[in-house]
Amino acid sequence: MNEVTILDDPDLLTSQTLIHKAAAALFRKDLLVARELYTEVLSHTPYNILAYVDRSKTHLELGYPDLAAGDAYRALLLGDAIRETLQGRTLIPGSVDRKVNDGDEGWAIGEQAFITTYSHIRLLSERALGEEHIKKLLKIAVDGMEASALFTLARSLKEARCFMDALTYCKMGLTRYPDASALPQEINFQAETDMIHQLMEQKKEEDPRFKLNPNILFRHGGCRREVYPWNHHEPDRYNAKTVASLNAKMAESSGKVEIRVVNLPILQKRQDPLNKLELSDKVSGSEKQLGVYAKEDIYVGETFFREMSPLTVLSDPEYSRLCEFCAADLGEDYETCEDCWEGDEESGIMWCSVECKKNAIEKYHPALCARDFGWVYRAINASISTSSAHSLLLLKTYATAITLDTHPLELPEVKYLYGVNRVPFYPDYTPSTLERQALPFNFTNQVTRPIQMLQEMDVDIFQPNAVDFFDLWVIQTLWAKFIGVASARVHERTGRTEIAAVHMLYSMFNHSCDPNITWECGGEVNFTGFSRKCGRTSEFNNGVVAVKKGEECFSHYCDISLDYSDRQEHAWGPLGGRCSCSRCLEEEAEVAAELMSDLSIKSK
Repeated sequence: MNEVTILDDPDLLTSQTLIHKAAAALFRKDLLVARELYTEVLSHTPYNILAYVDRSKTHLELGYPDLAAGDAYRALLLGDAIRETLQGRTLIPGSVDRKVNDGDEGWAIGEQAFITTYSHIRLLSERALGEEHIKKLLKIAVDGMEASALFTLARSLKEARCFMDALTYCKMGLTRYPDASALPQEINFQAETDMIHQLMEQKKEEDPRFKLNPNILFRHGGCRREVYPWNHHEPDRYNAKTVASLNAKMAESSGKVEIRVVNLPILQKRQDPLNKLELSDKVSGSEKQLGVYAKEDIYVGETFFREMSPLTVLSDPEYSRLCEFCAADLGEDYETCEDCWEGDEESGIMWCSVECKKNAIEKYHPALCARDFGWVYRAINASISTSSAHSLLLLKTYATAITLDTHPLELPEVKYLYGVNRVPFYPDYTPSTLERQALPFNFTNQVTRPIQMLQEMDVDIFQPNAVDFFDLWVIQTLWAKFIGVASARVHERTGRTEIAAVHMLYSMFNHSCDPNITWECGGEVNFTGFSRKCGRTSEFNNGVVAVKKGEECFSHYCDISLDYSDRQEHAWGPLGGRCSCSRCLEEEAEVAAELMSDLSIKSK
C-alpha cells in the first residue's frame, strides 16, 4: 500500500486552487472577492505565508493600510519561524512528504509553516526532492515572500502615517536585502525611505508639534473607521425587537428612561483633529442613532441610573486596593485566586466579594489565571493617555471570548456598542482624506501588543478559529467601539487612568457639550441630573428639573469646561467627527464672527 503524503491532503489541494483564483481576482481588481478567497485559503492552510502576503496587498489596495500592516506582520512572523525551524536541523529526505495529521503533536508554528511552504513547492515538482534542494528552494521562496511582506508593511505604515515604524521596516529591508537589483522592480526600500522622510518634513512644516516630539507623534497615525463589508456581526440596532430587548435591560438599571431611535445631524469629517480650528462647509442631513429619553422628570442631583459591567479594567490590578471585577473598594475582607496569589498581601488578583470572584471565574479569569501580564501593565502605566486603557479592555474582551468560546463581536457587552458606521458598498464609496484617518492607529497598540497578549494566553494566532476571532479587523472594530464609548477615571495625583470600563447601556446616551446629565465611573457607572448653571450640587429635593419628561438625556464625552476648539479636538475620537451640539454651533458662530471681524479690520 502506498503511503499517504502531503500531496494527497485535500486542504492543501483546495488552498492551491483558491490561491490561483484569488490571484486572478486581485489582478483584475476584484478586490473584495480576492480578500474573501485569501481568507478562505487561510481556513484550509492556516500557516500559509503567501496567503498573508497577498491578502496584505489586497487590503492595501482596498484602502485599509492598517489591515495590510497586520497581515504583512503575521507573514513576517511565519517567515522568521521557518528560519528558526531550519537552523541546525537535518531534514530526512522524503520525510517531509509524509502527511501531517491533525493529531500529530510537537508541530510548532515554524514546522507548520515550513510544511505548508514546502508543500506548495512540492506540488510544482514531479518528484521528491533532496534535502539540499529543499533548503535552497525554501530559502528562495521565503526570502521572496519576506521581502514582499517587509515592503508592504513599510508602505502600509506610511499610508497610515505611522512614519517611524515604517522607517524601521524599511531599514530592516535594506539590511536583509542590501542588493536592490536582486529584488523585484516594485520593491525599493531606499526609495520608500526617502519618500517617508519627505512626508515627515512636510508634516513638520504643517504642524510645529511634530518638530518637538517626532518620535512619539510619528508613531500615531489613522485609518478608516467603518463597518467592514465582510463584518456580519454588527446587529441592526434600530430594529424594533433590538430596541425592545435593550429597553428590557435598561429597566434593570433605571425606571425613569427608555431607549428610542433618533435622527442626529451627520457629523462633519472635514476638520483635521490636530488643528485647533478649521471652519469649513457644513454637512447637511441626519442619520439614525439610538438615544435615551426621560419617561418622567429627572432632577438636578438625582442619581437615576446605575450600571455595572464585566468589561471593567484596572490599570494595575495586582497592586490596587480595588476589586478586579467591579472596581469597588476592596475593604478588609476580600477574595483571591490561589493560582494567581503570591502570598503577599500587597499583590495578587483580588475581588471585593464571593459574587465578584464567581462572575470573574465564569466569564474571563481562566484565560488570564497565573499568566504574566506585568509587561502590559508596565507599558500602560508608562503613558498618561487615557487611550492606553483600550489595550486592557481589549485584553479582557479577549479573555472573555476565549473563556466563553464566543466571537468577541458577539459578546453581549460588546455587540450593541456603537463605534463604527456603515458606508456605501465598495467600490462605489471613496473615503475622503480625513475619513481615511478617522480611527487612531498605533502599530504597537493595535498590532504587535494584541498578538503578544494572545500568545501569553497560549493562543496560536494562526489557527482558523483564532483568525476568525482575532483577525485585525475584529481588533479594529473593538478599538473603534472602545474609543467611542469607554469611560475612565483618572487618578487625582498621578493624572493616569486608574479605572476604565465599557457599559452597554451607558453607551446609548448621546453627547452634548451642554449636557443635562453627568456620569461618574467607579465600581459602577452612575448618571445624575445635571445643569451647567447649577452643576450637580443642587439637592434632589430642591426640585430643579434637569430633564423634563419626553426630553432626550444628553451626557458628555469630553471635559465641558474646555473652550470650543479644545472640545472639538477632544471629542473627535469618541464622536468620529466634529461635535454639532447646540452649544458648539453657537460658539462656532461667535468664533466665525470674530474671525470675520479681524479680517475686516486687517483689510482696511
